[in-house]
Amino acid sequence: MAWPQRPSARQARIPGRYHIHPSFAVHGAGTLVGPGQWYEVRSTAAGFTNPVTLYNGTTVNLENYKVWWIFGFTFVGFIIGMVWLLWWIWPKPTVSRLAITSQLSVNDDGGEAIGLITKRDHRAMDAIMLVTVLFVAIGMIWQSVAYPTKIPLQVDRFAIAGAAQPVPFATAAGTEITLDDKTNTYAMKVNLTATGTNDVTINAVHMANVTLTPVTGDVSLSPNADVPAGQVAITPSAVVPAGQTVAVTLRLPRAYLDSLKLIPVQNANSSVAGVLERSSGGETQFETVYGEMNTVFA
Repeated sequence: MAWPQRPSARQARIPGRYHIHPSFAVHGAGTLVGPGQWYEVRSTAAGFTNPVTLYNGTTVNLENYKVWWIFGFTFVGFIIGMVWLLWWIWPKPTVSRLAITSQLSVNDDGGEAIGLITKRDHRAMDAIMLVTVLFVAIGMIWQSVAYPTKIPLQVDRFAIAGAAQPVPFATAAGTEITLDDKTNTYAMKVNLTATGTNDVTINAVHMANVTLTPVTGDVSLSPNADVPAGQVAITPSAVVPAGQTVAVTLRLPRAYLDSLKLIPVQNANSSVAGVLERSSGGETQFETVYGEMNTVFA
């Protein structure tokens, strides 16, 4: 996938030097971030303007359009919030003596111990709530009358057609993943089926940024022997005959993967995945195998 080219005309609001990454969101996967580049933003004598043509044809500068009105509306809401906050902090030891006030009863206006919340507080909160509701209602009514024509928030959604996938010549399914402290081994069992007309060969196993290639020569390692770093021992064979299903055991280098923090030994329930790189008839394909890791303690 190629990242979009930078437009010929660019502008920014605040002068400075910025490190910027392009990004786009993928439904169900999250945001993908592209390569970053440094950009130098320089000021101009004319200053910054951001003209936008509204739906009714009027052109406004978003840099200062209705700024004081927005500030005033926000400030009034801030004042209402501060009145509510100071009511519970200033005359009452709500915060400064929280250990004591938390033990007082609520809604107790008389008696030997007067409670934290009184009827006067209820009346004050009712008044603040009424002012807040009226404030919001008046704002909504005013904006609906002053700006009857609106455009809802826009989201550009598009689907990318998937690339043509070749017919798979094999299928793989993980059946068991074991971390054995008794034998100091780490293994993944996979049922590999050669569905094509040619034999299938396992070329490598990929885990995160690590590529493990098959052990050359004799793969009959002793039960307590660890696999060399960067390799994987495959038994009974790295080759599956055409039309057959073979239960393959992948012995992985435990010490090597553990040093890279690729074995989730700190989790109670751990899912492990790897990518099998397979070849058949001059073609190479990849498939992910995964499963829950079982730990055998010594």
